[in-house]
Amino acid sequence: CQGVIEREVFLSEDILYYPNPTQDDVNVHVDGQDTKVTVSVFSEKGELIAARVSAFFAVLLAGYFGINPPGFVAAVVALAFGLAAASFFPAIVMGIFYKRMNKEGAISGMITGLLLMLFYMTKFKFGWFGGGTEADWWFGISPEGFGTFAMLVNFVVSLTVCHLNPEPPKEIQDLVENIRIPTIEN
Repeated sequence: CQGVIEREVFLSEDILYYPNPTQDDVNVHVDGQDTKVTVSVFSEKGELIAARVSAFFAVLLAGYFGINPPGFVAAVVALAFGLAAASFFPAIVMGIFYKRMNKEGAISGMITGLLLMLFYMTKFKFGWFGGGTEADWWFGISPEGFGTFAMLVNFVVSLTVCHLNPEPPKEIQDLVENIRIPTIEN
């Protein structure tokens, strides 16, 4: 290939980045009414780098627990369900059934529930943070059953933070209202 072709393209309301492909700097031009830009970094194959890194660490963690299981299978499954209940369950339920739920409430609840469950689990299962015995369990709840308590804390934090921030936009509230109504497409 010989020579260089250079063009200036103007598309109103579109976000443009150049040059593509790039080796060093990438310039982003935001025109129109846009006030926010989200930048995602992809590999040369079009894969999101963050997803690949997350998957890598998930495989390492799964490998570690495969080699050093924290208990028998039922305990591991109970801990996994406790983590899911403490982090995702309230956000899913309130995201579908509560029009007022906003991203700030959902995210803060998920982080709080997840961190609380991880803290309790690692404290009493792995002896971190000073460890403890059955006599030290909060409200007499075992680590395998603590996901329910952390889920309730997630609900409280989500609802509190949700009401301290603006309501979601009307179109999101309409989406939440209509998501439960089945539609028949011909």
